[in-house]
Amino acid sequence: SGRVGEGHLTITQLVTCVEVAAKFGQGTAPTTKMIVEGAARRANEMSDRLLASTLQSAHAMHLVSQQVFTQLSQHAIALLLGSGASSNHQGDETVGSAYRTFDVRFLEPILDVCSLLPFNSAPLMDCVLLRLADDAGKLQQHHLVSVLELVASYPGARGSTAVPAMALAAVM
Repeated sequence: SGRVGEGHLTITQLVTCVEVAAKFGQGTAPTTKMIVEGAARRANEMSDRLLASTLQSAHAMHLVSQQVFTQLSQHAIALLLGSGASSNHQGDETVGSAYRTFDVRFLEPILDVCSLLPFNSAPLMDCVLLRLADDAGKLQQHHLVSVLELVASYPGARGSTAVPAMALAAVM
């Protein structure tokens, strides 16, 4: 096919292209937008680390469109709920419900970008809160503080069991 991102590159290589483009300020290059869109189309192949990196890099270049956000957030939700749709192997990256769920250490960059985007992130945020209610204790202290600050600005956090779970983790 003639679409960028659908060919011979592994998902890790494709995300690396997005990261390098962001690092060198290539957000205005015509092909960079196509690369980001190609990576987003293949979001279901991404690990939590690759997904967080793609979202951060695309945001840094101002290339997160509604479509890119939707594709990335839908896969993040699947990983957060432990329902990854596939079991793909790309080097050391393994995705699949039997193998991997979203590592809470990668929530901070996702939440940070979501707090800055004009798109509806409520479905993703609700899944994040569910996950934090169970796994807040897995966050290191500095991540816990940042995540708590980001979650505090989300109206849906009111009444969530994630907030007391993070407070308990903070005092432990």
